[in-house]
Formats: sequence, C-alpha cells, structure tokens
Amino acid sequence: MSASSGTAQSSSVSETAENSENITSGSAGETGETVPTASSSEVVNTSSAGTASSKASEAEAETTLETVNDPDNAPKIKGLTYTGTMVLQYATCFNVYYYEDGYKLLSVPKSGDYLLVPDGKEAPDGLSKDITVIKQPHNIYLAATSAMSLFCALDSLDVVTMCGIEADNWTIDAARKAMEDGSIVFAGKYSEPDYETMVGKNCDLAIESTMILHNPEVQEMIESIGIPVFIDRSSYESEALGRTEWIKLYGAMVNKEDAAFAHFAEQTKVISDLAGE
Repeated sequence: MSASSGTAQSSSVSETAENSENITSGSAGETGETVPTASSSEVVNTSSAGTASSKASEAEAETTLETVNDPDNAPKIKGLTYTGTMVLQYATCFNVYYYEDGYKLLSVPKSGDYLLVPDGKEAPDGLSKDITVIKQPHNIYLAATSAMSLFCALDSLDVVTMCGIEADNWTIDAARKAMEDGSIVFAGKYSEPDYETMVGKNCDLAIESTMILHNPEVQEMIESIGIPVFIDRSSYESEALGRTEWIKLYGAMVNKEDAAFAHFAEQTKVISDLAGE
C-alpha cells in the first residue's frame, strides 16, 4: 500500500538534473555504490545551481520542520490519527506522514511503507502486512553508503553501530574514525552480512541501497532474524537537491527534523549563492 509520492512538494523547478549527476564523489565501495567524500554532507553538486535559485528564499525560511495538512492523500492507518505531511521541495522518491503520539510513516514508492514506532509504544493492532514496522532505531546496520554523510550531518552517528564498508574504504573522516575507535563495526558487505554480528550488536534496522534487490535471499534472511530492512532510493532522484533532501527522511527517522530542515536550507543557499555569482 505504498503511498503516492510528492503530495507535499512545492511546484517543481523548470529544469531537472540528469539521472547520472552525483552530489558526492569518491571511490566505489564494496556495495557497488559511490562512497561519499567527507564534503558530501556539506556542499552539493554545483551543476544544479541554476535549478535552485528560484526556491532559495523559500528554503532559507524552512529551517525547522514544516508540514501540511493533507488528509485526503495521507495513508489511513487503523488506530492512528493523522496530523500532517512533511513539506518537500525537490525529492520525489519519499514522503513522511505524521500521526499522533509520535508515530511516523516513511513512504518510499517501489521500496515500501515503513511505520516508525516511538520508544515505549507498540504498532497498532490490525496493521496491514504491507507496512514494515520499525521500532525507534538505536543500532543501525548501514549498507546504503550514500546515507552516511547525512547521518554525519545530523550528528547521529551514535545510532549507526554497524556498516557494510570497512574502515580503510571510507573517505568520510567521521565514519572512518568511528570504525577505528570501535563505535561502528564492520558487519559484512551488503551481499554477505555478518548475521552473528548483527544479532550480537542488537541490530534493530538494516538500511540498504537498491543493490539488495539483486540479493533477495539476503534481505529475507535479515528479516527472518527479526531485523526490518529499509531500502533507500535516493539515487533515483532526478535532481541533486532531491538526493540531498533525503536528509529530511533520516531526520524523521532519528527525531531530528529541525536539524535536517536547517541543513537542507543551508545547502540550497549554497546553490543559490553560486548561481548568483
């Protein structure tokens, strides 16, 4: 029952970036993705500068969580009361819906719908089997390497305790240092995760890229040991700022929406300033 995306977005800009455009640079990681550089969470690709200027002033104002009330397009979940939908500007591959008592639905078309259940709460009775339940994560296995820079920007590496890239392959200083001091451990690459480590470290969420879809048996195994799998589709965004805007989804995941909106506003301003040069 994936919810339709883009319902909370502002009007689209007149130009779009090519699908091959990247917001990060770096060497190919073990997942087959591009491993982000340390600067990827700070500066987005300047080739999208012209597309951002029309929304810069709006983005500068959006430094805290903004939602719209759109109940007609929000998924109805038995036992939960809808309160709002996250405002997006560029991203088209996800939506975040808010419900009373801290529940959130992270909707990623073609990946699934994920109900984020706050600490101390339970999933509502009668929840559709099409919705994956994620209890507030504290020990994430991160195999979607592009998301690491976003967790760094949110100052949330404390919830990423396992990853699918070895320390020497990271070009993000904070990630490499966290592995060197043991706060993040290597738990196998995405196609060959170390299930024993994941269980031993009390993994409560695996964040994967779409590469996992080529190894469905791995996803099934992770889920069979009680760990939900979230599939990141940020690479399918057509604009660089759309990929950057995924920080809002991860901000919702770790309850740091205000920080996510502020960071995104800063990134949009960088693009606007470059476009004005």
